[in-house]
Amino acid sequence: MGDFGNPFATGADDAGHTAEEIDAILNDLQGTDVSDFDIPAIATLPTLESILNEDDTDGGGSFFDSSAFNNSAASYTSGVEDASIASFDVVSGASAIRKCAESLKVNDSLIKLAKLRKVSAETIKQKSPSKFGNPTVVLIGSRLAIGTSTGYVHVFDLTQKLVCRCSPPAAEIGPVSAIDANRDERRLLVGFAKGLLALYDLQTGKHLQTMEDVHSFECSILSIKFTDNPNMAIFTDNGGSVYALEFKSTLGRKSASSTCIFSGSKGEAFAAEPLLVSEKFPLHRFSETFIVAVVSLNKLIIAELKPVLRSVFSFPLEASPTKPPLLEWHIVTIQTGDNSKSVEPVLAVATGRQIVFVQVSAVVGEAAPKCSFIQRTTLEFDIMNIKWMNNYLLSVIDIAERLHVVDIRSQSVIDSVDISFVGLTYQSSFYKGLATTRSVSQAMALAGDSSCSQSIGMYQGQIVLLGNNGVFVASLRMWFERVERLVSKEKELEAIKFVLDIYSGQAKGVLGLTRDAQERRGILRRQVRSLIQTAIDRCLKSVPVHGKIDILKEHFEAVIPVCMEACTATGDYEFLFGSLYDRFSLDVMARSVYLQCLEPMILNDDLDDLSPGVFKDFIELYESRDQFVSIEACVVRLKVSSFDIHQVVGVCRQYDLFDGLAYVFTTAFADARTPLEEYLLRLRREMRGKPNLPDEIVALGNKLIVYLSCCLNGLTYPSGLPNDTHASAIALDVFQSLLARHSRSPDDAEPVFVHLRTLLDFNTRETLNVFAMAFNQPYFNDAKGLEFQQQLVDRLQQVVVHGEDFEPTHVSAVFTFIARLMTKPDAKIVINRMLIEQTLEVLCVADSRSRHDERETAVMELYHSGVLKHIGDKLVMKLAETAKFFRLCEILYEKHNMYDKLLNCYLDDSLRKGYIFGFLQRVLISPLYEEADRQLVRDAFIVRFADLLALDRAKTAQLTVSSLWNDVPRLLKVISSDIMGQYLFVKALFDFV
Repeated sequence: MGDFGNPFATGADDAGHTAEEIDAILNDLQGTDVSDFDIPAIATLPTLESILNEDDTDGGGSFFDSSAFNNSAASYTSGVEDASIASFDVVSGASAIRKCAESLKVNDSLIKLAKLRKVSAETIKQKSPSKFGNPTVVLIGSRLAIGTSTGYVHVFDLTQKLVCRCSPPAAEIGPVSAIDANRDERRLLVGFAKGLLALYDLQTGKHLQTMEDVHSFECSILSIKFTDNPNMAIFTDNGGSVYALEFKSTLGRKSASSTCIFSGSKGEAFAAEPLLVSEKFPLHRFSETFIVAVVSLNKLIIAELKPVLRSVFSFPLEASPTKPPLLEWHIVTIQTGDNSKSVEPVLAVATGRQIVFVQVSAVVGEAAPKCSFIQRTTLEFDIMNIKWMNNYLLSVIDIAERLHVVDIRSQSVIDSVDISFVGLTYQSSFYKGLATTRSVSQAMALAGDSSCSQSIGMYQGQIVLLGNNGVFVASLRMWFERVERLVSKEKELEAIKFVLDIYSGQAKGVLGLTRDAQERRGILRRQVRSLIQTAIDRCLKSVPVHGKIDILKEHFEAVIPVCMEACTATGDYEFLFGSLYDRFSLDVMARSVYLQCLEPMILNDDLDDLSPGVFKDFIELYESRDQFVSIEACVVRLKVSSFDIHQVVGVCRQYDLFDGLAYVFTTAFADARTPLEEYLLRLRREMRGKPNLPDEIVALGNKLIVYLSCCLNGLTYPSGLPNDTHASAIALDVFQSLLARHSRSPDDAEPVFVHLRTLLDFNTRETLNVFAMAFNQPYFNDAKGLEFQQQLVDRLQQVVVHGEDFEPTHVSAVFTFIARLMTKPDAKIVINRMLIEQTLEVLCVADSRSRHDERETAVMELYHSGVLKHIGDKLVMKLAETAKFFRLCEILYEKHNMYDKLLNCYLDDSLRKGYIFGFLQRVLISPLYEEADRQLVRDAFIVRFADLLALDRAKTAQLTVSSLWNDVPRLLKVISSDIMGQYLFVKALFDFV
């Protein structure tokens, strides 16, 4: 299968049935009784408007209709191989069955075959020779006509009763090689192997006219096709020519004339197929122009016969005479780009292993139709015959005499069956001209070896096969017939899978359902329920009584998951939690398997609402097995109407299932405060005196922060989905809980603002991040919300300043958070300056050596955030110098052009001494600095010369040569006590001079 490149490229696909399946089909044929077949009346022809308003379906009326067969979608009769058929297009439904059901393969045959015993007995005389000869060609419509090797034509009605027999118009005219009836099926045009054409009354078999002058007796007639004009037909011969035959009546005198529209001398035509549209669409434009398609080994031509003969489309192709090209028209419904539908003729062109589809469209305002390639399908077998079964299915017969049903939309073979037992009748002798004196081309003779087009007929989606072993009918089984076949083979689970595929739109070649989507779903849902009940009956009746417990478990696991997921796929929850559970509850193991199957269905979001009684049993089972994590995972995915709240709350509290408890309280009671306070107190108890927390306590703390974030941001915990009902109420209630001075039942040791303090002690930064995100919500930015923000700021300052265990980084984080709140547009946050000053003094204590870097970072963040603006840089600088916060000093010295102190700052910082020479070079050489600034640096350079020399003598000498050459005597005087140092410095100077 592939996209369109070269429309006649080759490719491959695969399909087939096992030998056992073929044997089963043949066994069905042997038991089939078709003696009661009757002919249905031809339905009222639809109009173009009605077709355009229909779904993309092909109703496909019945061909053979048993008088004993009367089906509806809800009541079936099994064992009859001749049901009416109708195609449909399924709507999208629930997801297909999974897990163990994925291993199920629906292997019932879509194709059913039936032998027409009366017709076969009348036309095929195997025991004794008959003057009527053997069958050669077949035609199917409201009459079944079979031509013979002696020139006779048998005409049957659809009850297999012989209506009449057309005798040959003359002696020695050869076998019947082609037949066709006009559109009203009143006239039968017969072609003979010796080139003669004759016209008969199809109802009586009366010979009406012999046409001796319209065609040469030197060429055999290969095909006859009437056009939409009942007085015009197209026929081909083994000379490769195509003729248009017209019947005329002048003053009661009937005559016929032919016109060669394609001469075999210019390239032999191997098939000619007129487009028939007037039967279904009498007002269609093409019903007046009579379009015909002609194909040779190297070209496809589409031409109009009226008002004048002209070619409207041609395309080169390469075909082999051993695999001659085939043509087949069909009127299909096509989906256009703007989602509208149009009814257009489509020509299927088969060459070798490939089928190309050509769409012919009438263009408004243009005389010639538009032809375009729309699809290419490549199969894995060589094609010998094609027939349209409906809008979406093709019947394809390969050279190995296997009948395949090809789904055009998916470009795949959906079923195939061996029909070699039919013994198809081939028209090889007609192609080779054995009945005439004229020789044929080698290509025509080779084409005859695989030509059976006149032995295969199609009528309303059912195929008639003419063979040496009888006349057979191939059709497609109704969907319910396929279900019944599976059930009869005790394959209820496969039947369920098949019906679910129909429900979801995945099944192909499904026939016999209503087009109404709602009604169709109802039918399929009832069918699934019926199949499940049958499967349950068989499962409970065949319970193993011996062996290990695993055998019993496997027995139920093979059935119960399929049944349960079938109910969810069709939305039949009443049956799932009612009759289905009641049946399986009769067995302890079956009940256990049923309840275990609920877990994956809940976790995969296939179920969100259960029967409270069923879920109560589920919890009791999982509690007995200590599967508490699974209980919690299921609780948070179900609606609260699914369970006994008292039971669930008790289990969650007993086994510390915070997610489940929080979900129940927030969803059922809109109370997010209770579980938060309850578990914050527990977290505080677990954190007390433990520098390293256990993993489970860390996990609990992280859960509480996530829970707090969901509550404050209007989300449902733990799913994170928006809470559309109580978002603002829950957020403000939780916030009030955090601002509370004490818990609901405080003890003497409880600190103030215990809940806020607990969160800050556990993870200060993440807690503050939660507040920062929450303050973007609308309900935190109205008058009440802004008041809450101010209250939080006040409490944070009190907790930080009076807290004994807060680290500098946490202090920094808190005040940075406060500063960011103050810088927001329209901010009205007021801070306690005295608390900030106290915090700064604590961080800058001179004798506090612990966490020096963290304290320095905290003060720097406070400075950058603007919280220290009211203090002033002078005091901040003094505190920083006292605490030896050299990085902060660097920022302040640079800001106030105190470059001499900046030099000392670098030299005194053991970690940053290496930056001093870059700083000196930048200031002493760059023109961006004032001379006064450079002089300050030079003076400081001289004062700290000994330290610079000890740090790097070479770089110090280089700077001296470039910027302090005149100060060399002063520099030597600074190190006058170090004679060796003077010597080395002077030496270094001369190295750069």
